[in-house]
Amino acid sequence: MQRKWFRAERVRLPVRRPRPVACWAGVLSGFALLFALPAVAADIPEITSQGFVISQPQGGVLGQFEKIRLRVEAPNRIENLVVSERSYEIDLATTPERAHFDLFGLERRVRQHKDVTLNFANYINRKLDKAGSYRFRVSVTDGDGQTARATLRVEVRDPQPPAKDPAPTAKPVRQEGFEFRRVGERQVSGAEDFALGWKTVDGVNVVIAIDKLDDSEAQFLALTEADFQKIKTKGHLAEAAEKARRVDRLELPAANNEAAGSIFGIEHRDEIVVFKITESSTSLSELGTTVTLVGEVKH
Repeated sequence: MQRKWFRAERVRLPVRRPRPVACWAGVLSGFALLFALPAVAADIPEITSQGFVISQPQGGVLGQFEKIRLRVEAPNRIENLVVSERSYEIDLATTPERAHFDLFGLERRVRQHKDVTLNFANYINRKLDKAGSYRFRVSVTDGDGQTARATLRVEVRDPQPPAKDPAPTAKPVRQEGFEFRRVGERQVSGAEDFALGWKTVDGVNVVIAIDKLDDSEAQFLALTEADFQKIKTKGHLAEAAEKARRVDRLELPAANNEAAGSIFGIEHRDEIVVFKITESSTSLSELGTTVTLVGEVKH
């Protein structure tokens, strides 16, 4: 019987490796998607309130409003600045009618300006002739077509009949909301009427040193929550200042709402102002660290 011999042969199958071209194509397509994302505009217009919180209605007596100011900033220059109230509407950047400018504390139209402050007191005192609730709508558009909007609400009251003037110490204090904000190395907006400012002394923990803007003899007062709640009259203000601890300046951590609850006062000659911070926040931008303080003031 004839034997048949078989020989097994090892067969090498080809190994498929990814083509380098395909791999690089995937990477490049990823970069393409990344750069295709829309860029975030850094120089956008902004409208901010000065010395009050814009979300809260501002009250006053008919014909006796003093200052209600909004700050308009447009790094790419103002193209249109429209203010409307009921049937009134005007573009303060383009109108040739000069009579409108004085209503908002302006001297000329504001087209091509980078920033401007609007004071609504003249408009309110001249054009609002009865008590009620009123709403101003403000919009600014810059040269790149970017727009910011804000709404200002005012509550107008009828004047009260004259009453017997109480003793100076029995006069009630004024209590208002405030919002102070500083972007990078800019001035503190909203604090102009109080001659306050601050600088960041610790950039990591965002600790700010609050100080007075001028070289006056004003002194800072360290106060407590109980002091603040007790202050109802001018006499209470004087009592709180008399027992308060005097300090040269105040250092407060502002990040993560850490300054909330801080209470301090300023005494200058016969005037005393007391502040209570209810919110503090920080954020980063291309212009530097933005620090915001919100609270109440009695004076």
